[in-house]
Amino acid sequence: MSELLGWALQALILTIGIYLFLRFVRTTRGSRLVRGMVVSVMVGVLGLWGLANWLELEELNYVLQNIAGYVVVIFAILFQPELRRGIAQIGETQLVGRLRLKLQEDVLDQVVKAVTAMAARRTGALIAFERESPLNVYVEGGVPIDSAVTRLGIESLFHPGSALHDGAVIIRKDRIAAASCLFPLTKNPQFSRLRGTRHRAALGLSEETDAVTIAASEETGSISICLGGEMRENVPAGQLEELLHAALGTGDLAESAEVDGGLLRASLTGLRQDFLWLAASLVIGVGILWIAHRDMSITEIEEVRLVQHSSEEPPQPGPAELVLVLPPNMRLESEYQGVALRIEITGTRGQLNDIGALSGTVSFEDDAPGQKLLDLDSITWAHDVFGLRYEWSENTATQVAIESYETLLVRLKPEFVVIEEGDLDPRYQTRPGEVLFEPEEIAVAGPSRDLARLEAGELAFKLEPLRLVRRDTSDKVANLSINESLTGFGLSFQDDVTVRVTVPIVPATRDLEVITKEIALVCMDPEKEAERERWHLPPHAQKARFTILTSGLLPATTDPGSSGIVQRTAAIRRFVDENLVVFVDVAELPPQGEGRAVPVRWSWREDWKQSLDSLGLDMGALGGREILDVRLESEVLVFLEERAG
Repeated sequence: MSELLGWALQALILTIGIYLFLRFVRTTRGSRLVRGMVVSVMVGVLGLWGLANWLELEELNYVLQNIAGYVVVIFAILFQPELRRGIAQIGETQLVGRLRLKLQEDVLDQVVKAVTAMAARRTGALIAFERESPLNVYVEGGVPIDSAVTRLGIESLFHPGSALHDGAVIIRKDRIAAASCLFPLTKNPQFSRLRGTRHRAALGLSEETDAVTIAASEETGSISICLGGEMRENVPAGQLEELLHAALGTGDLAESAEVDGGLLRASLTGLRQDFLWLAASLVIGVGILWIAHRDMSITEIEEVRLVQHSSEEPPQPGPAELVLVLPPNMRLESEYQGVALRIEITGTRGQLNDIGALSGTVSFEDDAPGQKLLDLDSITWAHDVFGLRYEWSENTATQVAIESYETLLVRLKPEFVVIEEGDLDPRYQTRPGEVLFEPEEIAVAGPSRDLARLEAGELAFKLEPLRLVRRDTSDKVANLSINESLTGFGLSFQDDVTVRVTVPIVPATRDLEVITKEIALVCMDPEKEAERERWHLPPHAQKARFTILTSGLLPATTDPGSSGIVQRTAAIRRFVDENLVVFVDVAELPPQGEGRAVPVRWSWREDWKQSLDSLGLDMGALGGREILDVRLESEVLVFLEERAG
């Protein structure tokens, strides 16, 4: 489409829309306001706003732009009744699928006969047919009837001697809902004031609702029909039923060939009769287009972040990214990675909205390291729109530096793992020297000069920290990448792989104080029971010394003198003292003549896990790997002495 044709089409659409709106509103109560609105808009568009733009009066232009929104709100308040009525009328058209109420044939027949008869006798009458808009407020203000629709019933209600003849009758479906109802009077100044109250009420109700009203004049005997704020007067009696069928059945009174109305016909007629209104609409439409065009061409500053990419794969730039496609052995120097560049984009608002977040790619074929110029013309934008202009913003670097890129094979060692044990359960501890790696060697990629420093030991190689938490009570397995201290130099694992690290976690072991227990002399073999009376323990071998051993029961790092540890230690010692049984079994004596040494044995009267309360422990806090045991510190073998005599 050519530019001239596009301008003409836009101006035509705006002109028709403004004209139809003004034509609709000026036929209502607000015609004076409409004229004032047209004059004010024309003055605002062609006068103040146009003058401000032409003379570049920035302050005045700023004021007009900021009060424009308030002007729209003021117009909406002033024309609230007209806008409400217009929206309601739009909703009542068949374009939005309105379902019309079809009355029974005999109901219309009875109404037509009654109205025709009353008009012939010059009896005044006002009848309203309720359609989709409810008339409850008018029914409640009248006298409820709720009777069948009959000719005699209608005529009796409007008989001059009847108490209900002054008001209106409302027909709902096939029943007379109420009589003596009062309707709002039309405020249309174009409606002749010579007409009576009955006709003004008939027109007023059709303006407020979608009801069809029939008025019979007691002065002239003429019949009038109102629908959609328009009145058809002097309806012949022979056409009354046909017009009611059109309004209440499948047709619309405003669409009837006998009734002047309908949006299209009214608009076509207005083209001939309302030349000034059409001209004003054209001026307003062209003025709006002119101001919009002046406001469309703007300049915005967008930021894009530098991201490097290998030429081995097609780049996929993300929002606000400028991807630099480099040869496989080249990379951006670390100081340029992630740098934000500012670009000025000039175009219309619509064009700038179409591109969204700016992103693009630029390729470098040269594999020589050094400074490279970023040329805007060589950038391929992801959402390029024809007609946009790109320029570097002020104080934006237009050069980048690239460097050679290599790999180095590093053999992993336990000291490369940074273990953070702050949240580890104090009853457990790690064994850093036994850390396992999979794989045991890893390829590190990065700039050649930094890899050389790493190999020489100038840069300390570390994996990212491994944080342990309280629930870690068994070996911790995690996939780790390279430490952040090295990524700042552009170092990374080749192909972005990770290292599987296993850190052993074991219960913390603590040796408590030594405890001394009496050694009992027993015989476990009933057949050798007599031997127990033959032997006895010498005085120096009647006691055994043990060290109490715990694993996972006491924190390894807590001060042994703290009150909590002292209480727990005392409880454990008391349990051991009460439940540890030490003995030597004479049944284990060597055969006659081979010696008299027997080993010291011990056992437990009760399992410590069955006495957690006495130890101050909670089963829910145990991990299943805890141990409570003793280690014999005195002689392992005891020499028995034979009793004398």
